[in-house]
Amino acid sequence: MERNISDLVKQMNIVSEEHEQVLRELKNMQSVVKYISHLLDAYNIVSGRVDELQEEIKELKRGRTNKADTQTADTKTHRVEKTVMPNMRIIMGIKK
Repeated sequence: MERNISDLVKQMNIVSEEHEQVLRELKNMQSVVKYISHLLDAYNIVSGRVDELQEEIKELKRGRTNKADTQTADTKTHRVEKTVMPNMRIIMGIKK
């Protein structure tokens, strides 16, 4: 009888260790999924911004004059400097 109990305790310990390992792996997988999600968010933001800039370039080419410094009425200055990409902070590990 004691042998059966001892065997059961050993088996329970083994199962407990395996369970803890599975939980650690699950947490790692969740971290990877979260990281990929942040990357996709950042990609979507950058991709959208690229599309906007391509449209602005097309508009500028249509309204181009001989003077390089001339701005069209709808053109904003310092577009790129003021662009905010919130998820890039998260991905790059930059603290506010």
